[in-house]
Amino acid sequence: MEKFFSIFDKVFKGMVLAQDKANHAFYGLLLYSVINIFDPSTAVITVIALGLGKELYDELKYQGSDILDFLSTVSAPVFVYGLTKFYV
Repeated sequence: MEKFFSIFDKVFKGMVLAQDKANHAFYGLLLYSVINIFDPSTAVITVIALGLGKELYDELKYQGSDILDFLSTVSAPVFVYGLTKFYV
């Protein structure tokens, strides 16, 4: 039974981790989409700045930040910005 719970914990922690990164990506894209209405360059810069600010806040308040959170937040907006800037 202990082995079952060990495996369950590993799977559950993986799902929580994936959900956390998905939330970062979603809110990064949402923020980018709203600001993109006015100016795409400002939108991507704002997402990067707020992503860095959030990780700095986590570092100061919780004594730890996660670079993968930052990358999850900014990767989709930067990708979309690149597509629309250079291919549309």
